[in-house]
Amino acid sequence: MWEFDKEVNTLFIDFEKAYDSIHRLTLFNILKEFNIPRKQGDALSPILFNLVLEKMVRDMSISEGITLGLSKIGLQAYADDIAIIGDNIEIVKIHCKKLMDATN
Repeated sequence: MWEFDKEVNTLFIDFEKAYDSIHRLTLFNILKEFNIPRKQGDALSPILFNLVLEKMVRDMSISEGITLGLSKIGLQAYADDIAIIGDNIEIVKIHCKKLMDATN
């Protein structure tokens, strides 16, 4: 953020074949955790993937990132894309490791 003379490091992640790559038993366990009835179907695939992604993000417990106003932002997610953000490269590496652990 050159305007504020702050360093920003970002790692962009795009999950390949995101909707087809979800482990089914894991998905069913996450649906149960979020109290969502178990249903299947192609139209639900993006929603189901986003539930899994939400679970991963929550499990990562990111509390570090960059400060924008009064907010601390360390991760942004949309559809099958994630951006990990930090004010130094080490923070980004730590969060990347958390993401890899959460996806296993």
